[in-house]
Amino acid sequence: MSAIKINRYTLLEMLAVIVLAGVLMNAALLFYYKSQNINRKYTEKAVQIKSVSAVSKYLRSFIHDNGETFMVKPDKVVFKNGSVITMDGNRLVFIAGSSTRSFALPKGFSTTFALEQSPEEPPRIVTNIVVLDSKDQLQLNKFTRITACVKGGAK
Repeated sequence: MSAIKINRYTLLEMLAVIVLAGVLMNAALLFYYKSQNINRKYTEKAVQIKSVSAVSKYLRSFIHDNGETFMVKPDKVVFKNGSVITMDGNRLVFIAGSSTRSFALPKGFSTTFALEQSPEEPPRIVTNIVVLDSKDQLQLNKFTRITACVKGGAK
């Protein structure tokens, strides 16, 4: 009888293959979760940009349509014709006569209003849409500044 040689894997070789497969799977999952986080961040940023853009367009036209301001406070703008822009939670609310329109700001955003006046230009309402951190503190390096010219002055 002739001897037939059978190739068999040793336990050590099988363990090495299993460890190698585990390391490769770990690396693949790590890259997958990192890409998911990056995708989530960019999606949130796109939503923020879109909502701030919509607010910006409507805010400028609202200020232009309502004319002179009566009072500008950090949380409210009142016009001489009775129209109002105010913050209600995370919603920016526009009230003109009997119509009301509101825009929801993204989570963690807030708005402040101010009036800028320079001698050679008409007054401008400055709206800062700011990002709050987890402790409701302003992140000074993250804000959007929207300006709109108004007719007349404010108190």
